[in-house]
Amino acid sequence: MGIVSKNQNKYGEAMNYLQGALKIMKTLYPAGHDLTARSLHGMGATKFAQAEFGLSMYYFEQSLKVFNNLNPSGHAGMGSCLGMIGCCYLKQKKPKEALQYYQQALSIYEKFLPHNDHPRQEIMNIIHRLSSVK
Repeated sequence: MGIVSKNQNKYGEAMNYLQGALKIMKTLYPAGHDLTARSLHGMGATKFAQAEFGLSMYYFEQSLKVFNNLNPSGHAGMGSCLGMIGCCYLKQKKPKEALQYYQQALSIYEKFLPHNDHPRQEIMNIIHRLSSVK
């Protein structure tokens, strides 16, 4: 429901749903769970949609930590977190920092997604554009 609310631009409602889900996940799975990471990712996406890039990065970083703890060898969700952190840096007009995160995201995507997968292709295009800017 949180992501549906975010997609309808009902950001307060979205955060309430996502925070509720996060609280439940932390109670049920204190060591972490994929759904914990996804709730945090959704919160980051909601704050990104509101142009609250600092807070958005915080949630994506927290999501990344959970994914990393659960999957030390990697997970496609980690690529999404890294890519979104890159987007936050780009919105803050910090292309060098953004490029570093996009490259990390691509590295994860290369391990876990097929070559023609949309997120992987999108990150490759962004890296190409950023690399050509002086």
